[in-house]
Amino acid sequence: MSVRDQGTQTMTIGARLQMEGSKVYPYFSLQEDLDSTILHVQPTFAPCCITIQICSCLPILELELKPKLKIPLPLLGRLICCYTTYAILQQDHDDAMQHRNMCNIMYFGHLTNFTLVLTLLYQSLSTMLSLIALFHPGNSCFMPRFPSSIHGHGHGSIHGHGHDRIHQHGHGRIHGAPAKDKEKERNGHDNDDHHHNLELNLASNNGCAPSWILQLTWLLYSIVLPAEFLVAIGYWSFEYEPGGGDNPINLYKHGIIAFLLLWDGNVVGRIPIRIKHWKGLLIYGISYMLWSMMFSYLKMGKRHDGVIYRFMDWRKDPQLAAGIGSMLLFVIGPLVFMASWWLSVLDGCCGCGYGGNRRRVLCGHGAKEEEQFRRLEGAYLGMELEMDDACHDLENGLDADAYFARYGCTCKYGSLDQHETDTLSTNEY
Repeated sequence: MSVRDQGTQTMTIGARLQMEGSKVYPYFSLQEDLDSTILHVQPTFAPCCITIQICSCLPILELELKPKLKIPLPLLGRLICCYTTYAILQQDHDDAMQHRNMCNIMYFGHLTNFTLVLTLLYQSLSTMLSLIALFHPGNSCFMPRFPSSIHGHGHGSIHGHGHDRIHQHGHGRIHGAPAKDKEKERNGHDNDDHHHNLELNLASNNGCAPSWILQLTWLLYSIVLPAEFLVAIGYWSFEYEPGGGDNPINLYKHGIIAFLLLWDGNVVGRIPIRIKHWKGLLIYGISYMLWSMMFSYLKMGKRHDGVIYRFMDWRKDPQLAAGIGSMLLFVIGPLVFMASWWLSVLDGCCGCGYGGNRRRVLCGHGAKEEEQFRRLEGAYLGMELEMDDACHDLENGLDADAYFARYGCTCKYGSLDQHETDTLSTNEY
C-alpha cells in the first residue's frame, strides 16, 4: 500500500457517478474506488503544514542532506478566514441592531446571515482539526472506522485460507467475492450481473467512515459551499439595488466567502463532494422555505410585517415567492451543487480529467482483505515501515505480535497465519 496525493487513474466520471449514487454507498464514505483506495483523512480534512525540501551539501563529508522545512500556511490561512468571518458577522449584526431596526430573530432569519453562521461553524471546526493535526497528528479523530467484521466474533468474521475464505456469522458484512461468483466469472457466466457486482464490491468496503467530528465538518462543508453560492446568486439577481450594496461587508457576505470556501475545500484541503450530499442541501433549502412562510404568516420581526426579503412576501404575493423559491431550490440549486461536485473531482486547473486524481488517498491492493485493513490502520497511526527490514522479518517467520510491536502498531485482530504473512510481505507500503 502506498500514500500519494492522487486518486485512482481508472475511475471515470461515469463510474464515479454510478458508485456514489449506489444505494449501498454510505453518505460519509471514505471509499474512492471499487477496490482498495480510501481518502487519507488528515491531509484531506485537516491540512496544517506545507513541506519545503531544502537541498544542501556537505562536500567535506561527501554527504548530501535534504532537510525539510514545514510551514503551517494552511493552518494560518484557516485561522485568518475564521477570524475574518467572525469579525464581519459581529460588525454586521451590531450595525443591524443599531441602525437597521432589526431584532435577532429577523437578522438570523435572513438566509445570508444564517448560512454565514453555519459557515463560521465549519471554519471553526476545520481550524480546530488543523490545530489538532499540527500538535497531535496521531489523534483518534483522524482514524477511520474500519469494518468491525474483521477477524473477530459476533456480528461477522473472516476465517480460513486463500482468497475464497469467507464465513459469515450474524449480520456482519461479507468482505470479498463469494466462491460461487468467482467460479461463475472463471466460467464466463457473469455477463448479466454488472449492477449486482458493483453493489457487492461497494458493500465490501463501505464500513470505512471518518470519526463523528469529521462527519459533522464534512456535512457542514457540503451544505455551506453550494448554499453560499446560492446566496450570492439570489442576492445579486433579486435583492441588489444599485448603489446600495457595494460596501466590503456586503461583498464578503454575498460572494467573497463562497470563493474562500471553494479555495479551502479544493486547494487547502481536498474535501470531496459526494452525489448523495445533495440531500443535505435540499433539506436545508426546504427548511428555509418553510421558515420564511412561517415568518411571513405569523408577521414576525420587529416591524411585524413578516417580510425577510421583499421578493419573498408570502402573504401579499405568494405566487412570486413560490416561483422564485422553487427556481432557486430546484433549478439553480442542483446546478450549483453539480458544479461544486464537478470541481471536487476535477483533476487539475486545465480541466484535463474528472477522476478525482488530486485527492489525497491511501492506495493498496485488495483492501477488502483483512491484512490490508491492518496496514491502513498502521498508516493512520503513523507507522513507518522500512520495507527491507519488514520483508526480511516476515520472510524469516517473525511472530505477528513481535512484528507489529517492532514497527509501532498494535495487532488488534489476532495473529497472522502463513498465507496472510506471505500476502503481506508482497504488498507495497
